[in-house]
Amino acid sequence: MRERRRHRIASLIYTIGWICALSTEQTAARQFLDERFEQLDGQEPSDNNTYTLGRIGKHNVVIATCPTIGTTSAATVARDMVHTFPKIRIGLLVGVGGGLPSKKNDIRLGDVVVSISDGPHPAVIQYDMGKQMQDGSFQQTGQLSGPPPLLLTAINALRSEHEDDGNPLDEMVGTALESIRKKRTRATYQRPEEESDILFKSEFHHDAQTIDGTDGICMTVCAQSHGEILQRNPRLEDDDVSMIHYGPIASANRVLRDGLERDKLARQAGALCCEMEAAGVMNHWPCVVVRGICDYADSHESKEWQGYAAMVAAAYAKTLLLRIAPNRIEQSETMNSIMRSLEAQSQSITHINEKLDAASEDRRQSKWRSWLSPVDPSTNFSKACSLRHEYCARYWTVYGRGLLNVDKEVQSMAALLFEPEVMYERWLRLYDPDRPWEETPKSGNKSINALYCAAATGLIWKPKLLIEESANVDGEGGHKGNAIKAAIYHGHEAVVKLLIEKGATINAEGGEYGNSLLTATLRRHKAVVKLLIEEGADVNAEGGVFGNAFQAAIYKGDEAMVSLLIEKDADVNASSMYTNALQNASFRGYEAILKLLIEKGADVNAGGA
Repeated sequence: MRERRRHRIASLIYTIGWICALSTEQTAARQFLDERFEQLDGQEPSDNNTYTLGRIGKHNVVIATCPTIGTTSAATVARDMVHTFPKIRIGLLVGVGGGLPSKKNDIRLGDVVVSISDGPHPAVIQYDMGKQMQDGSFQQTGQLSGPPPLLLTAINALRSEHEDDGNPLDEMVGTALESIRKKRTRATYQRPEEESDILFKSEFHHDAQTIDGTDGICMTVCAQSHGEILQRNPRLEDDDVSMIHYGPIASANRVLRDGLERDKLARQAGALCCEMEAAGVMNHWPCVVVRGICDYADSHESKEWQGYAAMVAAAYAKTLLLRIAPNRIEQSETMNSIMRSLEAQSQSITHINEKLDAASEDRRQSKWRSWLSPVDPSTNFSKACSLRHEYCARYWTVYGRGLLNVDKEVQSMAALLFEPEVMYERWLRLYDPDRPWEETPKSGNKSINALYCAAATGLIWKPKLLIEESANVDGEGGHKGNAIKAAIYHGHEAVVKLLIEKGATINAEGGEYGNSLLTATLRRHKAVVKLLIEEGADVNAEGGVFGNAFQAAIYKGDEAMVSLLIEKDADVNASSMYTNALQNASFRGYEAILKLLIEKGADVNAGGA
């Protein structure tokens, strides 16, 4: 107990959290510590990180490296870090990234990009989370938080100083290199020759057949295609060796290695750089992202600039910290407090939604009682006459579900309510199955197609007809994303089965809830969950705000669903952004689910995600 207290006290002196994605980045970060400290005697049992501890100026700094690349890994490292170091108040995500040069932004290898909003675009853009529009453009859904005000004011002050006097980054790297004893290591982290900074035309792809595993292959093969190289003017004599660019950084769980997609991302999102960690931490670990440019996010990948890019990014991070007074950091909120606040807000929103659902149900019940037991029946009759159009729009599909075995002529008459498009748009304005609580009149949901509409209302005979007429079974539209998710949301098992038989994709992401299995789980449609798994749905697929279906079932307190998913090989140690399965159940007081998880082998010492 005494040893535990000693390490806890020692951990309280650290206020800066610094996360790297690669060992190369951590090596670079270590060179800029003014003093290195010994490791703690111990750390929290749930913390799987390994730390480098030290001091920059008057700030005590904790440096950790992600075990793998990606947004989830970064989120795990950030969460575990604040468990062991609860007084961390400022976050830095420092390392390398791919540059997104454009006519407006002359980004080159060895430059630095710092994440700030440019006005229309946030500081960090999660470019694999959103909607692909019909015109080919990408519409982002949601928005990530930006750097905290304390960091933004320091960034702006530093930016002003550098505009007047230039930045010292290259000189700082040179000084730091002198402290590296191994010549081979120094060579890895020093600035390469400018001749190796080649920007190829976006449509020119690397010749995969010539790859021999060496970094020099583009210099010996691709660089000989002189007509495919973009000619850029040399920088001016008084320009900084490494320029600093300020603007949005694009983040995703995938590597970008395509020049055309790179240019599209720069054009549509205003991004200056792309990477793979920031989107996982921005909303619950407020920080600034600093990236040294090591390549141009195209197929001509080379690690030649990676070492120097990591060094120059770390150099900027140090200059930023030296610009912040320690007492200002002490006055800011701890990351631990921020995470608890966000979790409380999430719980509050969920509670409000549940209350709204209950209130909506009470309102419907009250209306039904008033209708069945009116004070004056003539009042109800007059109202029914004036609102019969809304009643028809709301309930004709209920009767329509029984038309499968009725005369074909009756089906043909009902089919007129779907064709042409203007017909179903009219009754959708009176009653939208995805938004039944909305009052009339409505403007209509233009993104809904006929197949989606039929699937959402459970009219199994109509999807059959539409698919026979070549309707796109995976066509996007509606609040739920596509037809199969609409059918899943409303629990129309027969329609779900039909769409799967006709080739619908069951593991696709999108819509309000994420993937299909997650949607069925949240709506507690057990039969649909069974059907999806039997038809090949990935029981551990990640997506949505809850992370996966298993975590969603626990969140809902649905013991039967949790048991079913375990039977279907769900990972009992599954993690979401904030917690693992045991933590999820424990936090909400679900004792029966806790007992079930432990019986099924959940790791009681596991950390979250």
